[in-house]
Amino acid sequence: PLHIIVDAKGKRIHMVLIDDGSALNVCPLKTASCLGISIEDFVLTDQHVRAYDNSRRKVLGTVTLELTIGPMIMNVEFQFLNIGSCFNMLLG
Repeated sequence: PLHIIVDAKGKRIHMVLIDDGSALNVCPLKTASCLGISIEDFVLTDQHVRAYDNSRRKVLGTVTLELTIGPMIMNVEFQFLNIGSCFNMLLG
């Protein structure tokens, strides 16, 4: 797997997984909390996703974050899930 480091909301985020097989950008609830993002900040959705273990998970909401990756700055919409993970963010 390819892990990179990104900056978001003035914080450096390690263990950001790049997965070109994923259709979504995923951020675990734990990472959202560390970035100062609360559930009240989410744009609510009734979306569900199929996780890597084939289980169905409810998306708590979405937020668009400005990410700095090396010299690039881009706005990325993340789906927030209450999951345990080995990554802090997943870029699909």
